[in-house]
Amino acid sequence: MSYPPPQGPVYVEPVYRQPVSNQVVISKIDIPFWNLVGFMIKLAVAAIPAGLVVMIVMAIFTGCMWATLAMFGLGVGSLLSGLSY
Repeated sequence: MSYPPPQGPVYVEPVYRQPVSNQVVISKIDIPFWNLVGFMIKLAVAAIPAGLVVMIVMAIFTGCMWATLAMFGLGVGSLLSGLSY
């Protein structure tokens, strides 16, 4: 079984040229006060573990940096003495 040959070039409009509207307009937010208070409390409680994770990551990073400096023989005293004139 054979297929007929194509009739000619087929032009397809590229996707990036099609007009796209990505505009969003928020006209009114109607949240009851106590629902908003509850959301803020949940947000504050959720921030506690996130803060702990950030503190642990920063402590590990700081420890690695101090260990790297100590490996090259640079301690707090030598770093602070380099700051004075």
